[in-house]
Amino acid sequence: MKERLLSKKLKEIREKKLILQQVSQLTGLSKGYLSQIENSDDRPPIYTLSKISGALGIDISELFAGTFVMVPYKRITVGDGTNIIQGTVSKSHTGM
Repeated sequence: MKERLLSKKLKEIREKKLILQQVSQLTGLSKGYLSQIENSDDRPPIYTLSKISGALGIDISELFAGTFVMVPYKRITVGDGTNIIQGTVSKSHTGM
């Protein structure tokens, strides 16, 4: 579901600034592909997100702001002395 948060945020930002056709023209990406990114759990390549954020006039980091929260981790030492770090990434509680 983490990808869905990114898609939702992308769509919200885009709808405030441009119509899908304009983003398509500015990025060279088809309207169908852009719509698929905004409405699915697909993970678009970072290059694609960079093109879209550039067309929207935003820094790519804005797409990720508030979408993930790092939770504490712990170090576990296994029998052979190997250290393993456990931690997770969870959905933000910002309502996104």
